[in-house]
Amino acid sequence: AKAGPLSMVLLLAIDLSWLNDVATIASSPPGSVLTLLDSHGRVLTRSLEPDQWVGAQVWNLPLVRTMLAERMGVVESDGMDGIHRVYLFGTALASHQEVLLSLGIPRKQIYGSATRMVVHNLSILAAVTLLAVLAAWAFAHLTVLQPTGALVRAAQRIAAGERQARSGVPYHLGELGALARSFDEMASALERR
Repeated sequence: AKAGPLSMVLLLAIDLSWLNDVATIASSPPGSVLTLLDSHGRVLTRSLEPDQWVGAQVWNLPLVRTMLAERMGVVESDGMDGIHRVYLFGTALASHQEVLLSLGIPRKQIYGSATRMVVHNLSILAAVTLLAVLAAWAFAHLTVLQPTGALVRAAQRIAAGERQARSGVPYHLGELGALARSFDEMASALERR
């Protein structure tokens, strides 16, 4: 006698009831779901909430339609329970009937470590950038702004009639040091005259 569709589903559900235990025991991340569907989009077994889903017709859900159409692949979608997961799915032959097996892993479980690593690296980059900016500011302040400010103040004091004013800038500061030396020599020459 030929088995009817209902008896075939029951036979598959009985033969494959071990999947609930496998999914529980397997080292899949928390919130993962293992689902077995027949070729008509009926849930044969499910690792999460099996009592609610076994026997349910879910062919009309976008995720299930994609899985039934493509037969094998990876898709990111909301699942039967509305939780967004990344699903790995493929077909298999069980009890002479094609079935669709899918494993859905929560998106945060897959991308969580990568996201944490990116945040960590960006934090380090931000800290290094801040230190580089502070170091550049300090260097510019000590080697350009302070000497330039000292030269300007010395020029203003000489213009105000204070002939003994000197820049006070160290002469070893490259071009600014050379300019300070020339300025101080000019100030000395003005003072002697």
